[in-house]
Amino acid sequence: LLAADFAVLNLETVVGENCGDPVSAKEHNFLTPPGALDALKAAGADAFTLGNNHSWDYGDAGLKSTLAELQSRGLASCGAGRDEASARRAAVLRSPAGSFHLLSYSGIAGTDVPLLAHGDRGGAAAGDASTTFLVRSAAGSAPLCAGCHPTQTAVEGTPHDLTRPGART
Repeated sequence: LLAADFAVLNLETVVGENCGDPVSAKEHNFLTPPGALDALKAAGADAFTLGNNHSWDYGDAGLKSTLAELQSRGLASCGAGRDEASARRAAVLRSPAGSFHLLSYSGIAGTDVPLLAHGDRGGAAAGDASTTFLVRSAAGSAPLCAGCHPTQTAVEGTPHDLTRPGART
């Protein structure tokens, strides 16, 4: 990971301590100690996608904890936020090799508890009909990659088609 221009990982968990009880009755709800981010950063991780079905496992408290833990370590994220606008916002990664815009979306809405951000409510960014427009408007002239959980398939083209030529992935 350390040799890559940018190392991006899918963070399929809430990060924190004392986030309360899971908000869903689903079988698997994930909670990871904050120190795990230190190990991932030391291994070379630069950014995390949060547009998945576990970013809301512990509701608003869990998502806020995850975002704060990432921010306190200088790690970028996208795909979930405190409201719909921030959930859909691209993470912009910069290096001497150039800049890169990263978007992440969830194709899973949730079953007993909605997990998608809507209006002022936090959650994962929805991978829906407006996604293509958001991808195009966020791209500008910078290279862009957008993934949608659970398939992690790029929304428009393949990840390699959307990265700058010669990027180390």
